[in-house]
Amino acid sequence: MAEEADLDLIQPYSQYIIEGTHHSPVKPFVCSTVVDFQRELTYLQQNTFLQLDAVCRGRGFSFTPVDLEFEREDERRGSDHMIQLLLDTINQCCPYFLCILGERYGTWRTEDSGLLPPSLKDLPPGASLLDRNFMVAAESGFQWLLQEAHQSCSLLELCVIQAGFLNDSSGCRFYYREAAHMDDLYNDLSPVERNEKLQMFYSESEVAEYRVKELKQRIMKKGLTVKFFKTPQQLGAMVFDDWSRIINAVYPDPSTLIPSAESELLRSWDCHQALQSHNCEVFVSSPETFDLYQLLDCYVEDVYKTVTHSDTSSTSSRNSGRTRLSNGGSNSSRNKRIKKVGQPLVAFSGERGVGKTALLANWIKQFTKYNENDVKLVSHFVGSSEASRDLGEMMSAIVTELRYHYTGAWMSGRSSQPEEFNLLCESFNACLGLGPCVVIIDGLNQLHGGHFIDMQTVKDLSWLPECLPPNCRLIVSTSVSDLTAKSLQTRADVKLTTIPQSCVNNNTTQCAIIEQQLMTHGRKMDNDKVQMLATSKLFSRPLFATAIASDLRVNGMHPDWFSKVEVFRDVKRVQDFWLLLIYSWSHDYGWDVAEKGSGDFASNDSGFDIAALSGWVIDTLRLLATSRNGLSITETLNILTAMGYHGATQVSTFHFALFLNRVRDWILESPSGLLNFSQSSLCDAVNYFLLGTVSPHPTHNQANQNS
Repeated sequence: MAEEADLDLIQPYSQYIIEGTHHSPVKPFVCSTVVDFQRELTYLQQNTFLQLDAVCRGRGFSFTPVDLEFEREDERRGSDHMIQLLLDTINQCCPYFLCILGERYGTWRTEDSGLLPPSLKDLPPGASLLDRNFMVAAESGFQWLLQEAHQSCSLLELCVIQAGFLNDSSGCRFYYREAAHMDDLYNDLSPVERNEKLQMFYSESEVAEYRVKELKQRIMKKGLTVKFFKTPQQLGAMVFDDWSRIINAVYPDPSTLIPSAESELLRSWDCHQALQSHNCEVFVSSPETFDLYQLLDCYVEDVYKTVTHSDTSSTSSRNSGRTRLSNGGSNSSRNKRIKKVGQPLVAFSGERGVGKTALLANWIKQFTKYNENDVKLVSHFVGSSEASRDLGEMMSAIVTELRYHYTGAWMSGRSSQPEEFNLLCESFNACLGLGPCVVIIDGLNQLHGGHFIDMQTVKDLSWLPECLPPNCRLIVSTSVSDLTAKSLQTRADVKLTTIPQSCVNNNTTQCAIIEQQLMTHGRKMDNDKVQMLATSKLFSRPLFATAIASDLRVNGMHPDWFSKVEVFRDVKRVQDFWLLLIYSWSHDYGWDVAEKGSGDFASNDSGFDIAALSGWVIDTLRLLATSRNGLSITETLNILTAMGYHGATQVSTFHFALFLNRVRDWILESPSGLLNFSQSSLCDAVNYFLLGTVSPHPTHNQANQNS
């Protein structure tokens, strides 16, 4: 079925799994004044950045610089969220920051503009676009903007302050262009014509000249890395050298030793880790989730009994670590819990949006922290990539990790022939018994059989061993209405736990969760409004609390924000909740292609006119839903251009970044730089409402009707 790979060849790759790390894209925020750096930026984009991306892709991730070109006049188009987006994006890219400075200072508020008011509501009518931007960003949590010394800083300097002086500056690199670079420019033109061409490189004024010099001095005094260049080629060489060093320091190069098949496995594993990390960030805790954590802690506790310890002191240390997984609990109560669990297989079932994936992701994080490598944990999040949905690929990945951990042997790929599936099942069952292990499979309902395994085999779970080894604990999750849930009910060795829709079942807890989410984004809300949101019909699902807090992060400073989200209070079904969110995204950020015809879709049962949904935001969601593994930002923008969004309707990187900043809890960027949905229910809603296709989960509509 599989060939054995040389252990020495695979050792560097396996270290990533052993150390529990994963690759994130290296995303430096590119900061410059744009107008006077067109030659340099073009050279970097067409040469240096591509070379660095090739280096990264050989290691399973991507190099994706973020250049919002915020100094372009046509990029701003009246957005009050420009500064907020810049600073939010810098925080997301932290610690990576690539800044190119010349003689220009950029756009700034002049001294005669006057001091800004203490809050957005005090801003007078008719205030300038820049004033509104300062106030919106300040209301979003960047209060330092209202300090008098910063109110007259240019956009360029604000970015430098956030990245180099307030954030972790270890990944900041600055490149100063020498004034002598103009000596070799436009010498074939007449003096008058040459002088006109060179005007773009000169400082905007004497004040601007002084300020940009002062900014450069402050950067150097802080000890940040600075290099000087004259030509685009010199800059490219410096950037490649600096960022190659950063890449090598963060992710040592295993590509020369790992065959291409294992590199693909590394990318797949990174997608799982990225989804797990994302779900930990949006996790909503409650007393009810604490009870579920105790169940999981006690469930895996007796696995430790199969581990041979050399002395009692080490055993005591490990027991202490395990106790901390659920933040305490007496031994007697935990022993009682163990007796109640009994079965070696625990299954969580529940409706969409109740938080199954986030619950398991956060528990895995805590287990890994306190496990101390006594028990091997293997996790698989179905839906983290297209390959993760393939049953054979999933089983092969689990076999590979367990075999290497316990025997040092490595399975290099798997055969795609149908007759090999029985051998794969045997290997899967055997590897579960190699040693103490906890295997987690999240999203059984999303698995499919690929080209050679029929769906009945996938759904009836006949690929699972009839009797799990005593040293193995299997934890799975699925949709309550899926056939896999019914198959689990027929097994005698299953502890089936249904996560109810009302997992958060009291008003005090509901309000506390809202406030917790608001604090995560540095926001506050009046108590009466918190109480009103807590009574929403969908609030029992953590999905709702995360969505409200996410929207508040971006738009909560506007006076009419609460009236807009009140429409969510009466929504009963998850699919209609997504429909309202999609409409909100399209309304706030999208625009149509000229003479674009609307699609022929029916309205939903709540009377919403789905045919009215059109524009580039809607088309972007459709593109992501129909792509196999996702699309990069560049690919998406190029496709939109080909679809007719050009000229006056061109979708710029700035506007696309505004949209992504709004939906970053729902659209995840993989380590390879591909965008995809982090919520399968959102993908289903896009398929159902925007593409007019039948939901890939046959019982999806029925499940929603039960909510």
